[in-house]
Amino acid sequence: MCSIRPLAELHNVSIKRTNKGIASTGYLLTLDGSRRLQVDLARPSRADLSVESMADATISTVAGWKKSLILRIDAENPALTERLLSYITPGIMVALGIYYHVLTILEIVFIQRQFSVLFDLSTLREKAFLRFWLANGAAMSAAMPPELIPLLSTLRGTVLDIGPGSGEQLHRYTSSSVSAIYGAEPAIKLHPKLQMKAMDAGLGDKYHILGCGAEPRSLIPALAGVGLIGEGNTSEGIFDDIVSIRVLCGVPDLKETVEGLYELLKPGGRFIAYEHVVSPWKTEKGSTVARVLQWMYMWIGGWRFWMAGCNLDRDIGMVLREAGKSEDGPGWSRVEMKTLNAWSTILHIVGYLVKN
Repeated sequence: MCSIRPLAELHNVSIKRTNKGIASTGYLLTLDGSRRLQVDLARPSRADLSVESMADATISTVAGWKKSLILRIDAENPALTERLLSYITPGIMVALGIYYHVLTILEIVFIQRQFSVLFDLSTLREKAFLRFWLANGAAMSAAMPPELIPLLSTLRGTVLDIGPGSGEQLHRYTSSSVSAIYGAEPAIKLHPKLQMKAMDAGLGDKYHILGCGAEPRSLIPALAGVGLIGEGNTSEGIFDDIVSIRVLCGVPDLKETVEGLYELLKPGGRFIAYEHVVSPWKTEKGSTVARVLQWMYMWIGGWRFWMAGCNLDRDIGMVLREAGKSEDGPGWSRVEMKTLNAWSTILHIVGYLVKN
């Protein structure tokens, strides 16, 4: 149990699980479908509350809220309905992927009449996923874990933003310490919207869009093209921060890409990551059911094809931790990574690593 303070005084407060039910004094307390508690702070400035049948929760303030506050629940023992929803969510996304592929094929055949594209699966998949993302990307990017927000708001110096897509996260890049951000986005058709989002976020001339991916063979020439890598010098130590939000699941060669990004990071620089990963099914918090479903969606449901090369079963956390490792020791001086909802079929890791 903890005491709730006025929003202006509150940053992060932990709530321990109790068996006294949900109660409040002078507050309107509700639990919505996203497992969030909303507290009306227009009521008296102090009250006690307790949470039943939930794991430890964290209260995090939300920018722009003056009279209310979201309590994000990261439950280790979720309700059955929430667990079942996590099991079927990838299936829903696969169905949407199939739907947008059908729409794309119909457009190619009856409107564009570019029949050759039907035999170019890479281009077809890219067009279909672009349609999928433009329709659903904003909704999929609206809710981010509270652990990620302060990391994005404290970016500094020269930043590499890999796979920013249509720029749905740029409004969270609020730090005045940023001198330049380079967004490596291979989907050229997303660039106009990405540029617009950068302007809306107040980044203006600080945000530079590169038409490339995160893998070295694509990224290094693009960086050389804008003068960040010159003739005769090394590509090591360019960026103060690197941001990767749901990107590494889809790069062609995960280890090569991460090692390449590690080399581009300055000593003391941060690699900030929010990625979905393979289920830790052998651990106490993991789920065998979730791991089996990941395998089924990947190899029977065609997840990788319908989701433009995305992988549900990559151990991205392990690859990140191993980056830069040598006989002299680990490549990182500090690793702060957390697994969210380890029981889920689509679970995430979030946090940062600091380069030695």
